[in-house]
Amino acid sequence: MSDFYDRPGVLERYREATAGVSDPQHVMEEPALLEEIGDPRGLRVVDLGCGYAAIGRTLLEAGCASYLGVDGSARMAGRAR
Repeated sequence: MSDFYDRPGVLERYREATAGVSDPQHVMEEPALLEEIGDPRGLRVVDLGCGYAAIGRTLLEAGCASYLGVDGSARMAGRAR
């Protein structure tokens, strides 16, 4: 299943669906994860199944020491770069 996002057109549809204000990653997942992590300053974070690693930038800007995003989709990883 890791190649799902590598299929033609899937990543583009995913990006369209997550580009708006109602993106579940920004509305639900990100606040919950940030609350669980607490102060990220100095932390080294590994994000398995990172998708396009949207939270990586947030963590690094908040002082996270390092962020490594890992995803099974080559296209998602490419988008994250």
